[in-house]
Amino acid sequence: MVLRLTGRLEARTLPAIWAETVEPLRRAPPKRLMVDGSAIEYCDGAGLGLFAELRRVLAAAGGEVQVTGLAPDLKRLLDLSALEDPSARVLEPEPRPGFVSQVGRATAEILADIREIIEFAGEALAGLAWAAVHPRHVRYRDMWLVAEKAGVDGLPVVCLLGVLLGLISAFQAAIPLGKFGAQGWIPAMVAVGMTRELGPLMDSGQAVPKRAACSWVGKPQRKESTPL
Repeated sequence: MVLRLTGRLEARTLPAIWAETVEPLRRAPPKRLMVDGSAIEYCDGAGLGLFAELRRVLAAAGGEVQVTGLAPDLKRLLDLSALEDPSARVLEPEPRPGFVSQVGRATAEILADIREIIEFAGEALAGLAWAAVHPRHVRYRDMWLVAEKAGVDGLPVVCLLGVLLGLISAFQAAIPLGKFGAQGWIPAMVAVGMTRELGPLMDSGQAVPKRAACSWVGKPQRKESTPL
């Protein structure tokens, strides 16, 4: 049996081509199908799906598909997208976990977060205790340098992010609020959103390098031996 494909194989034209080719083959699959693609003008991902379905239908019936006349680029793309096993099942979403599984996963995530918080608090307390016992080993100059880099020098970046996020929020809210005549609430909305919601988020971006820097400053340095 010879199947001749013409024109453009894309999402717009594929439903009609699919109904004319795949459905009849499902009802009466031949042992051998020759697909002539010499007249194909264009083929996207939807067209590749058509070739995959033809191979799957014929493989399920014990037949085979041979494609001829394709342009070199299209043939190379078809070879890359071809499955090793044409009869493989279509990808299916994972089954939704049950109520007990969801509760267990949520509990495990909460316990993992609590563990991280405890570890951070323990590391901070251990560092403070070590610094209190060994005050001469604390690198105060490096500590002030890290505080300057992570604090004062980060202020312009935080201000710039605040201005940009505030402008974006104002522009996004102008049209929907304008339909209700509530554009006067935009400044208050931006102010509350930046201070209560987005402010802690931007501050957390500064807390991460601070934590790493503080742990680095609090650790004693190893004395390297000088080669003779």
